Amino acid sequence: MHSLRRLLTALGTLSLALLGTALPGVAAGHPHALAATAVHADRNGDSTCTAPAWTSSTSGDLYTADTPYLLHNNMWNAEGYDVSQTMGVCDHASWYVDVTTPAGTDSAVKTYPNVHVDYHNWSTGYEPPLSSFNKVTSTYAGQGAGLGVYNVAYDIWLNGVASSGSNEVMIWTENRGQTPAGTKVGANVRLSGRTWDLWANSSNSYLAFVPTNGQSYPSGTLDLKAFFDYLIRQGRISSTSTLGQVDYGVEVVSTDGQTARFNCTNFSLNAHQAPGRLLEVR
Repeated sequence: MHSLRRLLTALGTLSLALLGTALPGVAAGHPHALAATAVHADRNGDSTCTAPAWTSSTSGDLYTADTPYLLHNNMWNAEGYDVSQTMGVCDHASWYVDVTTPAGTDSAVKTYPNVHVDYHNWSTGYEPPLSSFNKVTSTYAGQGAGLGVYNVAYDIWLNGVASSGSNEVMIWTENRGQTPAGTKVGANVRLSGRTWDLWANSSNSYLAFVPTNGQSYPSGTLDLKAFFDYLIRQGRISSTSTLGQVDYGVEVVSTDGQTARFNCTNFSLNAHQAPGRLLEVR
């Protein structure tokens, strides 16, 4: 289910890095930052995007004006399903996506619109070792549509991005009707003050932390390094693993024939390498 997304993610980001432009399929008529951005604070103090600086309905389109954050209208598996998806971006911490899938569609993930940061050097292939970080945290807030089948999730790539030998580590923060790949290999794992079940495939190339007992964690701050350290202790990933990419978005399976809006109202990523050099900052 995830192999095609891995390939398209790798090719899309590589195209951007090497060519200095968006993916080959990007519509030329979408400037990356022209209009002023407008946001308003919601009751949680986060920001809902109401007048986006950029919108796109083009599969694979990238918003690159808020680096190091990239906003990706990722429709990696939409072909053949009559899916429409429009992404609107105010900034990396305030964006939305409107998705429509036909009613009665199958259980495959169709799209994964997201915000992400690359640590993989697309020119040299270098990635920083996990052991070089003394801190990797991320703050997020995302609101699901409350209809259809989807999961809101981090998608983190270790040991390469969507390549042979890489590990895909997902952290689901909301789940509506989805089942992870693989089998459950851990229950009631306590990380970042919350409890998770761990799912894995046989090779540990896919690992997913899912809230226990159907809980949802729509906002918060996660200690991503603690998740990595746990996987190392459990022998699921190597202690020499490297950090390739950190994504946050929504995996959409079905919207039951309706148009569903998903909102991201907060996102930041902080990573420090010893002896405290800031690698990425909110």
